[in-house]
Amino acid sequence: MRLDEVIDSYHEALDEFSQGNPDAVRRLFSRRDDVMLAKPFGPAACGWADASRAMDYASSRFRDGEVVAFDEPR
Repeated sequence: MRLDEVIDSYHEALDEFSQGNPDAVRRLFSRRDDVMLAKPFGPAACGWADASRAMDYASSRFRDGEVVAFDEPR
């Protein structure tokens, strides 16, 4: 998969995430023990189990959200 395809997939997954469903974002993450997730709701999560729980928690903070735009580098 090309980088631009991964970015497009992530953007699509964020719509579901902003509605409280982390599954689409979760599918894009590595399952390895060295995966890390930096997030605004607490410290960074290290390892798949912690990262997955962190996605659950973070997405539970949202409901009926909608992603309307993304900043793109020039």
